[in-house]
Amino acid sequence: MPASSVTRSTRSSAKPSDGTPRPGAASPPDAAAASSATFSHEGTNDVAWGLIAFDSLAAYETYRNRLRADQEARENFALAQSQRFVLREERTFVEGVEGTLELPALPAAPA
Repeated sequence: MPASSVTRSTRSSAKPSDGTPRPGAASPPDAAAASSATFSHEGTNDVAWGLIAFDSLAAYETYRNRLRADQEARENFALAQSQRFVLREERTFVEGVEGTLELPALPAAPA
């Protein structure tokens, strides 16, 4: 993930996943530096995680305004509300800790 000033972390409680792809948030092109959303591969199947990075809080507000103006995003949101895909959502804003991003993974401990 590129260095940025702020990253929005989202944890959503959603209808349990049966493996069928759910509609994703329709984001206008170039809306953010990087974004990712996923359901768990194993274990809990009703929690989705998302990360989306912005250069600033002002850039985040611009993104929100563009999303509200985007027809596909509005349709997606209406579908998600009508089908109750998302039951609860928690948003947290975080910043990367300098010197910790893009570090290689540590080797596994010997068994």
